[in-house]
Amino acid sequence: MSLESLVINRRPILNSGGETLFEVRGLTPFDIGILMQSYAVQMIAAYGRVREAVGPGAVSTDEVQSLLTELIQTTPDVICGFVALAADEPDQVEKVKFLPLPIMLDALISVYELTFTTEEELKKFAAVILNAIEVMTALIQKQTTTKKTSKTN
Repeated sequence: MSLESLVINRRPILNSGGETLFEVRGLTPFDIGILMQSYAVQMIAAYGRVREAVGPGAVSTDEVQSLLTELIQTTPDVICGFVALAADEPDQVEKVKFLPLPIMLDALISVYELTFTTEEELKKFAAVILNAIEVMTALIQKQTTTKKTSKTN
């Protein structure tokens, strides 16, 4: 077995006539890194609202679902980024924004199902992402504090 022989599972996203519009795959740690770089401010803000509502503590499935719901409601660019990356077309975020709702939902569900096959995988992933967001939040707060301090001196 080698990486060369590895087959990446993909799922077609169909239009109402049953024709394939594009295919998606599960998200990878690399994809998440790209999303964090591109949408850090939006993800941190969404995480802050969820953490404020849920409170501190261990990552729960409810917290993950709350974060995803918050991202969908308040940061559609992030969600479009998920789909574009999963389609291996990260430069097509603008086109993803104009997908009809049923197609977008099918794409999001497919990406989710291809990324996480068990609830335990989702919890592990969420713990890593939420920790990364906490670290990024702390860094941004530190930079903001440092800039304010240097301006007052």
